[in-house]
Amino acid sequence: MGILKNKKGSGFADVYVIFVFLFIMFIVGGISIFTMNTFNSAWQGTGDEVSETSKTEGQAYTSLFQGVLDGGLILWLVILWLGSLVTAFFLDNSPVFYIIFFLGGLISLFGLLPLASLVTALESTALGGAFGALPMATFVMNNLLIFITAFLITNGLALYAKFKVLG
Repeated sequence: MGILKNKKGSGFADVYVIFVFLFIMFIVGGISIFTMNTFNSAWQGTGDEVSETSKTEGQAYTSLFQGVLDGGLILWLVILWLGSLVTAFFLDNSPVFYIIFFLGGLISLFGLLPLASLVTALESTALGGAFGALPMATFVMNNLLIFITAFLITNGLALYAKFKVLG
């Protein structure tokens, strides 16, 4: 239980770790997809130097990469969200901590809102088409206010709804 005692006060900080890293991976994923699509377009545009089998496999790999990356980002979000709920549920705390959690959650909420406007700005750049290949992650990033609020509410409920295990 030593790890959980050291986690006090970081319940609302989890939101930064999860959503900032999701944002960074979203950007890296968009750049990766843009690069792969550019390479694949050049690969498909070659003449007889490249076999048709190679072109077909290159196209299949590019399509597979986009789907796996999109699903991987969402899976990562769900796993960390569930992990945060579990640690919040087993965290020993005092009633004063709920006030600290609420205030820290508000700060987190307003501190992370600029990420949503950055995503909107990025979608209007040359990388916009690459971000379109990540529909689930784009949905989360475009509705970041809702997801951050849901994260904070579920973690707050997990903090409040705990029980004492064996005294």
